[in-house]
Amino acid sequence: DGGVRYQMTHPLLMEVAYQALPGAVRQRRHAAMVSALRQLEPTEVGRMAYHIRGAGNQANAQTALEILVAAVADALDSKAGEDATRHADGAISVARRLGEAETVNWLQEKRAEAVEVAGHGDAAITAWREAAEKSLADSQSLDAARRLRRLAAVEWDAGRLADSQAHLDMATAALAGV
Repeated sequence: DGGVRYQMTHPLLMEVAYQALPGAVRQRRHAAMVSALRQLEPTEVGRMAYHIRGAGNQANAQTALEILVAAVADALDSKAGEDATRHADGAISVARRLGEAETVNWLQEKRAEAVEVAGHGDAAITAWREAAEKSLADSQSLDAARRLRRLAAVEWDAGRLADSQAHLDMATAALAGV
C-alpha cells in the first residue's frame, strides 16, 4: 500500500523493548494497534484479538468482545486450537464483565471445542463437563445433550469408557422430555 512499516530485527530485542514499557503504556499501545488494524486490515481478527487481549481495559469492551468472538470462530475454522482457546478465554472474561450470559454460554462451548482441537484431552474433558453442567443448570436440554455427547466422545478417546457411557446416559436422560 506504499506505507512505511517498521519491524524488529530480532525477537529478543522486541521482548526487551516491550518489557521496558510501563504496563499502562503497553496497554495503550495495544489499543492503538487495534484501532490501526481495524482501519488498515479489518479482516486480521487474529492479530486484532492479540492486541485486544494486551489492551486490557484500554479497549472498548463491546468492540473487544466482537473482535474476540470473530477471532474464536476464525481460529476454529483454521483448526488453530491454541489461538482459539486464548481468544475464547479473553472473550469469556469480557462477556462476563458485560453481563452477556448467552454469549458466555456459547463461548464456553467454543472454548471446549478449541481445547479439544488443541489436543489437550484432560483439559477438553474438563471444558466439556463445565459447558454441559452450565446447560443442565440452565435447563437447556438440547444444548446439554449435545455437550454431554461431545464430552463422552472425548472421554472415549481418552480410554475412559465407563465415564463416556455415563455421560451418554445423562445425554439421553436430558432429552427425555424433548
